[in-house]
Amino acid sequence: MNFGSCLGAFIVFYQTGFLQWDYAIALATGSIIGTQLALLIVAKIPLRFAKGLLTIILLLLIGQVALEVF
Repeated sequence: MNFGSCLGAFIVFYQTGFLQWDYAIALATGSIIGTQLALLIVAKIPLRFAKGLLTIILLLLIGQVALEVF
């Protein structure tokens, strides 16, 4: 899913001429490294802890967006 969304963004930015290669390469490298690390770590994290952590992160992101909007 991550690859598909990144590929779609690349296509849109490339067609509109707004592609900045220095950012694109850095973000692609970070995405690849982050995905590989997540695949290694995910099997070692208990499901209950992962659900709680995901909930906390989502609430923090919602709070951040709310603060920026209001």
